[in-house]
Amino acid sequence: MLRHDKDNMANPTSVGILGMGVFLPETIRLNDHWDAYVEEHQRRAAESILRSIETPTAVGEMDPEVAAGLAAYREDPFRGAVRRRVIDPEMGAAEMGARAAKQALDDAGLSPRDVGLLMVFSDPPDNPIPEDHGRIAELLELPVNTMSLTASAACASYVHQLTVATHLHGRAYEGVALAIQTSAASRVSNPARSGSVVVGDASVASVIGPVSADLGFIDATFRTRGNYYRTVQIRPSEDQGALWYKGGAHKSDLAYTGPDAAGLAEVGARAVSLVTEVCEQLLAKAGCTIEDVAFLASPQTFPWLPGACARALGLPEDRTLETFSDYGHCMAAGAPLNLYTAARAGRLSRGDLVLTYAQGAGFMQGASLLRWGR
Repeated sequence: MLRHDKDNMANPTSVGILGMGVFLPETIRLNDHWDAYVEEHQRRAAESILRSIETPTAVGEMDPEVAAGLAAYREDPFRGAVRRRVIDPEMGAAEMGARAAKQALDDAGLSPRDVGLLMVFSDPPDNPIPEDHGRIAELLELPVNTMSLTASAACASYVHQLTVATHLHGRAYEGVALAIQTSAASRVSNPARSGSVVVGDASVASVIGPVSADLGFIDATFRTRGNYYRTVQIRPSEDQGALWYKGGAHKSDLAYTGPDAAGLAEVGARAVSLVTEVCEQLLAKAGCTIEDVAFLASPQTFPWLPGACARALGLPEDRTLETFSDYGHCMAAGAPLNLYTAARAGRLSRGDLVLTYAQGAGFMQGASLLRWGR
């Protein structure tokens, strides 16, 4: 997909994406997995994470694009999801990340010894502490002087990691950075709740390093909306008020839930305008216009969302891509998987201006601009 010229590493000019890799679990879960739950899904729809944004009693005005998207799939309990990958019970999230990273390094024409920075976000990690960066470093046999860390902004982690890697290059590390986002979220999705039907597992890795002066990272913009901190959280499934680490008290699996239903409804109702607000500010900040953008990589929380965001921004829909129906909502891996899929499909050319948007629980938002190529 991208091949790297090692001469750039000796004469760094700009920082961009040198290669990408993806690991998709072999197991494909189709909608018939939930046959026994469909009736229950529909009965409990009003309290589910997905349906909460369809009850605008505390929302106020809903984005018209959101209303249209929801209406199109209102009778589908799977919300447009057709298939999703599911991690093997014996596999760790760290192993998924390492496999994606090996593919990314191969794509860049580099080896683990070229890595100076490793940033990882796994959802969930194999252990709460230490998280997966140390295990991935071991699996890849990275140099002992590699700076490694878990860098989390939940599902927005890709844009945050890309920005950090760009700004730390030549200061805190030499060589290249590996940025890895892994969704093993099926492990924390309650199959008896309708939110589980959209969840997919995947890992995406990007090699970030020196590229030609006219390519690479341009700018980024971020938002932290702490008032929405409780909209989506992982909590004990049977006793959501219990502290997650008090297993002896709650005696239940951890699972995604939405304790702040009103806040979640508000975020969902503004799903498109929240995107356009951040992206439009970034374009203005960078001195670009929407007409300059060749591709929009976006989250895949719903099948209609990429096209809706493109239309709201004034971007032709053929400059974005829907991957939800094939992979589901892959959490932090969603936006980079979207970008990887576009590149593999030949949708990106050298010098193309790529706008990437991602958002995550907390509530975090990030958008970045870069010129594609090395």
